[in-house]
Amino acid sequence: MFKVIVILFAFITILGATCEKASAKEVDLKDGVAVFTDIKKIEADITDVPITIMESDVEEITVTSTVENTGIGIVTQPKVREKGNVLHFHQGYMIGYATESTGVVTIEIPEGMNVDIDITSGSGDVTIDTSASNNISIDASVGEKTVTSKGENLVIESVSGDINIYGGFTNTKIDTVNSDVKMHADADTEKIYYKSVSGDADICADGVKGCNLKYKYAGGKADEFFEMEEDSKKTFDVEGDTVDGRINIVNCDDNCDDFSQ
Repeated sequence: MFKVIVILFAFITILGATCEKASAKEVDLKDGVAVFTDIKKIEADITDVPITIMESDVEEITVTSTVENTGIGIVTQPKVREKGNVLHFHQGYMIGYATESTGVVTIEIPEGMNVDIDITSGSGDVTIDTSASNNISIDASVGEKTVTSKGENLVIESVSGDINIYGGFTNTKIDTVNSDVKMHADADTEKIYYKSVSGDADICADGVKGCNLKYKYAGGKADEFFEMEEDSKKTFDVEGDTVDGRINIVNCDDNCDDFSQ
C-alpha cells in the first residue's frame, strides 16, 4: 500500500512540475551556478538546508548551490526557474527512506538592487542581507532567521529558532510559537505585530518619541522604557498577543549593545 501511495504522489508531483516547466524558463544549475537578469522577486522553497540572500559585487543575480539530496526512493536535485520576472529556487524532492541533504544555497544580488523576497523553509537557517527590500516574507518552521534590510513589509512565521531583525520596516508581523525575537524600529516604522506562545520580543527604537502599546496576553509581561526626545519624529504602534512571552521595548540610545550584530 505504501508503495502505491509513493508512486501516485510521485506521478502527481512530476505531472505538476512538467506543466509548470512548460510555462516557465527552467535553468540547470550547471556547476552549481546560474545567472539571471530583470528579476523583481526571489522565491525559494527549502526543505532543510541553509539559504542566504545577500548583496554582493555581482552584475547580475547569481544563484549558487552546493546542495545534494540523497536517499532511497524518489529523490530530485535542486532546480531554479524564471517566470515573469520571478526567480524561483526549489531544493528538490525527497520521498522515501534515509533521505538527507547537504550543502548550502546562496543567492547574490547586485548592490543597491531592490527585490521582493519570499522564502519557505522547513528547518534550514535563513539569512537576508540587503540594503533594501520592499517586501520580505519568511515561513520557516525551525532554524535561525536573520534579516538585515529595510523596506515596507516584513512577515515572519516560525515555530522555533531565534529571529534577528537589523533595520526598520514600515510594517512588521511576527507569528511564532517560541522563537525569541530582537528587532529594530525607526522613524519609518508604523506598526509591529507580535504573536507568540512563549517567545520573547525585544524591540529597540531609534529616533522615535515612543510607542502605542496594545498588549493582549494570558501570563506574559510587557516592559516599556522611553524618554521623550525633542528631535524624535513620531511614535509607532506595537500590538502584542502572547500566552507566556514578554515584550521589552527600549530606547536604542540608552541600550543598543544587545541589539548590534
